[in-house]
Amino acid sequence: MFKELKNKLLAENRIKSYLIYAFGEIILIVIGILVAMNLDDWNSNQKDIARTKAFLKEIQFDLKRDTTIFGDEIRKIDQVIRYKSMLLQKDSLNMIDSDDIISILTAGYHNIRINEGSYVKMKESGVAEPAQFEKLFKSINNYYVFNKAYLENRNEWEVGLYERDMNQWTFQDKFEIKVERTTKDLQDSIAKRKNLIEMLESPQGRNVLKMSLFREKQMKETYGLVLKAANKLLAKIDSLPNN
Repeated sequence: MFKELKNKLLAENRIKSYLIYAFGEIILIVIGILVAMNLDDWNSNQKDIARTKAFLKEIQFDLKRDTTIFGDEIRKIDQVIRYKSMLLQKDSLNMIDSDDIISILTAGYHNIRINEGSYVKMKESGVAEPAQFEKLFKSINNYYVFNKAYLENRNEWEVGLYERDMNQWTFQDKFEIKVERTTKDLQDSIAKRKNLIEMLESPQGRNVLKMSLFREKQMKETYGLVLKAANKLLAKIDSLPNN
């Protein structure tokens, strides 16, 4: 129909009308192109939103698992703090078996880290960040970047102090320690107990134990801060509609 109208205008030498028609035809083409481009952009944005929500689900799962792990570790630290505090009290110390005392003194370090698998996967995917998620993505980036570095620093500090503690309690000539259950002590149990208590009640022994107790409290505080941050980020993700 448009082609017939164009030919008719040209045949009747109505140049002005033809130009108006041609201009209108160009406008329609431009509008069509713009609509198609906007539709493509909309479709692309919808795909990005869908991919983003899928990644957020995975990050949400990682965060929930982290809150469980950090919560459990904090409860374990509370137990260690209670046991080590007992070793600083003479009445409590006398009630604890020698091997149990050594187990408390040589308890391992914690070294808990955040699970950043889904976060790294999302960053490496190159998925575009839809505008409506801008603030949330900023919070996610801050959580993983800051807490990864923070935990690495604190865990390294803890391991250094732990190794110093181990040197104090294992590489000494006052009492034997059990490394394996099948290995029997040659030292008399009474002498072992006497030397162990003397070492624990000495200024050096008490200072080492106090520093060990301080280390546990610091790691409890560290994991508590990360746990709080994880719960805060989880709340933001949970608040998203249809998430």
